[in-house]
Amino acid sequence: MKFNEHGHFQVACDGNIIYYKVVGMWNKEASLNCITQLRDCFLRLAREPIAMIVDTSEFEGGIPEAFELWRAEFYFWFENNLKAFIRIDDENSIHYQLFLAKIDEKLQQNVYFEFAESFDQALTIAKQRGFLGFVDTNLPTE
Repeated sequence: MKFNEHGHFQVACDGNIIYYKVVGMWNKEASLNCITQLRDCFLRLAREPIAMIVDTSEFEGGIPEAFELWRAEFYFWFENNLKAFIRIDDENSIHYQLFLAKIDEKLQQNVYFEFAESFDQALTIAKQRGFLGFVDTNLPTE
């Protein structure tokens, strides 16, 4: 049985920075769609060192099957040169602790990991680490 997507996202890549934002409650179908678009970004960057800026501040959670898809996807990211992961979120929030803290442990073991409060702050962190992108634009628009 196939369900309609639950959860919204925005994906953009510029230079060697990938940005994505997730909103709402997620199911497997939304995860598969987002993962496909993220893979396209990785493949376009042709193995350059990559930074990801991920805004989960409006993420509300997801079903276990969705989380397993993301956890499995990390290996693709690592193999395709993910070097930095910057999460826009409050690491002390309940939604972060319930849904994301455990999954971030794998990221923290394999790449540079940091929290940011905004896209601008995350972009500054990425640029300080040598990544380039989103030069002529502010927060990517939907």
